[in-house]
Amino acid sequence: MRPAPKGWCPTAEQPMASGDGLIVRLRPRYGRLTREAVFSILELSERFGNTMIDVTNRANLQLRGVSEKNDTEILSALYDLALIDPEQEAQPGRNLILAPNWDHGSLGEKLAGEFYDRLAELPPLPSKFGFSIDTEGQRSLQNISADIRLEILDAKTVLIYADGTTAGRTVSRENAVSAMHKLAEWFVQTGGRQAGRMARHLLEQPLPKDWQEVPRSVRHNAPLPPGQNDLGFVVGIPFGQSSASALRDLMNDSAATAIRLTPWRSLLLEGAKAVQTKGFILSPQQHLGQANACSGAPACQAASVETRKVAQILSAKTTKSLHVSGCAKGCAFPKTAEITVRGRDGRYDLILNGAPWDVPHTSALTQNQLIKEIERL
Repeated sequence: MRPAPKGWCPTAEQPMASGDGLIVRLRPRYGRLTREAVFSILELSERFGNTMIDVTNRANLQLRGVSEKNDTEILSALYDLALIDPEQEAQPGRNLILAPNWDHGSLGEKLAGEFYDRLAELPPLPSKFGFSIDTEGQRSLQNISADIRLEILDAKTVLIYADGTTAGRTVSRENAVSAMHKLAEWFVQTGGRQAGRMARHLLEQPLPKDWQEVPRSVRHNAPLPPGQNDLGFVVGIPFGQSSASALRDLMNDSAATAIRLTPWRSLLLEGAKAVQTKGFILSPQQHLGQANACSGAPACQAASVETRKVAQILSAKTTKSLHVSGCAKGCAFPKTAEITVRGRDGRYDLILNGAPWDVPHTSALTQNQLIKEIERL
């Protein structure tokens, strides 16, 4: 069984303490930041943090290493630069992931805009609760973290369904956001806040039949791959973390007019024609695209081992999906991987076709022993 992660996610107003200082999370509307906003964030990271920036699996941006004495000052600067959405910060659980390949004027942008405009109507939700809008027929968000999901069905209707179910309710596009609100209200009214997440709540509380009328599609499209895209160029961020200086080089070299954060720890650089900046994943063939790793020790207080350097070494020795987790919680990739490495008491446990909380195939390995085990697979 997976150990319980922290019961809340960091925000700008409520940063989270980690081994390298406070984590300040930004949740830009539409998952999009203009070029000017990006440079402002990089400057704040260098001024108040340790210059390291995370791209999360919820399409958010995190500034790391902020000291408590700078917390108030960086928050004020973020508000002054309009880099924080007051409506989102006003209440937890107002998290939205929009499939990043939306076009201006598209259905996805319109529905997301209505969702943001009506944030104040949502009931009080748990911090980790989230919504997804997956339009244009892509269905690329089925494996990302969300509790209430919207997918397009045809020219007139969309499907709204609860995470953990196989069916949902069809509604018109005009009523889509209202339907998402109604499902969120059912969740709260039936005691879902105590469970924290929709799928966990449904283990104890059956969903009404009128929310299970139409089977959902299980057709899943792959995430946006690194490389050229109709909207620009997609680059992967190794293990979801980069320095401010590297991101500045990326913005300057690509001449991107804006960026879109994706839930696959990558960036869609709007308007970029070609990218050659070192330190990023630029094609699907680069092995790190198949690897996940949390921040590990010493950045995370729950971890007892280094993770990302180990993941980089191991990813060069296997083409299988790889996850290196600093502890059994598996925050970076809370799912099954072909190869999962778990840190425990300063050593590594090897788990095959499992998650970090599963029974290991081999336990208490040194780093050298772990590398030899992977080479034998």
